[in-house]
Amino acid sequence: MKAINTRHNGNYYRSRLEARWAVYFETLKIKFDYEFEGFTTTNHNYLPDFYFPKFGFYGEVKREGFGDEDVERWTEFARESKCPLVVFEGTFCELLGRLIEISASNVGSC
Repeated sequence: MKAINTRHNGNYYRSRLEARWAVYFETLKIKFDYEFEGFTTTNHNYLPDFYFPKFGFYGEVKREGFGDEDVERWTEFARESKCPLVVFEGTFCELLGRLIEISASNVGSC
């Protein structure tokens, strides 16, 4: 599925999924910079989707089903830049549903 460029709140997002995550972060009053800084690592050029200055980490938004090449790029970025990277997979609602499912399956095992 091809990404649909989306404008929101003065930013031009490369996909609706990125824009949806931006709305979520704004709703929670989490400050972020979109595509703040690009990096060159040993084998890749990489532009993380979000930077969270208060927390000092980068964020990448991806639909479910990303590949080994993505993981390799992210791992290389984190290792060489020494900057934490969080991957937000799917929509916030999908992620929340998986967290609730994981939590419910572990009830009573603490």
